[in-house]
Amino acid sequence: MEINTEFDQLLFSEKLKYYLKKNNYSLKELSEKIEVPISTVHGWINGVPPKNLVTIKRIALIFGISVDEMCFGSEVMKESIDSDLVVSIGDQKYKLVFQKIK
Repeated sequence: MEINTEFDQLLFSEKLKYYLKKNNYSLKELSEKIEVPISTVHGWINGVPPKNLVTIKRIALIFGISVDEMCFGSEVMKESIDSDLVVSIGDQKYKLVFQKIK
């Protein structure tokens, strides 16, 4: 099995900055929400990687993204394009989504 090293760089700090800004979260708000000291969040912003995977998961859930996206940005490589095409099957409706994959 070949290992893809394309996403080996930890991007947590950059992703945290991006999603804080995008979601209008302050460091203090995030700190309180995930119950860690604000000094810890400052450390993450400055490049210190988090030591607790559960905390990363909680942050990802707050921002509505995966842990993989939070740490490595791999979902950035995927683009979804919604269409206006709706298909009805029985009483259920489905919206067609095109997704770019490598």
